[in-house]
Amino acid sequence: MRDETIRTGVVRPAGIPEQQARPHPVDGADGSQSLNVAVEQSQERAGQMSEHGHHDPHDRSRARALFIELRELPDGSAEKAELRNRLVRMHLPLVEHLARRFRNRGEPLDDLTQVATIGLIKSVDRFDPDRGVEFSTYATPTVVGEIKRHFRDKGWAVRVPRRLQELRLSLTTATAELSQQHGRSPTVHELAERLGISEEEVLEG
Repeated sequence: MRDETIRTGVVRPAGIPEQQARPHPVDGADGSQSLNVAVEQSQERAGQMSEHGHHDPHDRSRARALFIELRELPDGSAEKAELRNRLVRMHLPLVEHLARRFRNRGEPLDDLTQVATIGLIKSVDRFDPDRGVEFSTYATPTVVGEIKRHFRDKGWAVRVPRRLQELRLSLTTATAELSQQHGRSPTVHELAERLGISEEEVLEG
């Protein structure tokens, strides 16, 4: 994949809008440390998460407090930009965890991690800590969706097995029903419970 380096040092996969790929500047004395470097560092922190990609209870509680603080800060302030980036970095192990699920499909893991990070940034910007859903649960469908969109945008002519076609149809129906029932997009766990399948199968679809 041909990457394009944008001003902040983030490597942007071709075809992804710059405003989505570029977070605010992250730490460092001059504010120039790139998210790309942070993604590499996330590999070392990935061991801090469970096999399902969740932080421990202490981390979840701390993240929720930070999201509440983020909401209260004025838009455009340096404090909000820095806290936003802190939350992105805090959850990079989730990105790594989810990207690895697609590593055997012919794309470099680094490219998948970059694409998945776009979904993480979107999730940080949209998350409402008052909804009672933990962030990793909320972010997972968005992150996985970005990865799947990447494969679709590549235009790969892959024959989808009938089993996956049926699974996707069931997921589409269940997503619509649960969205109407709860007034929000369903979580991976809710979809798995509704269809009587594993969370891994939901992500596969």
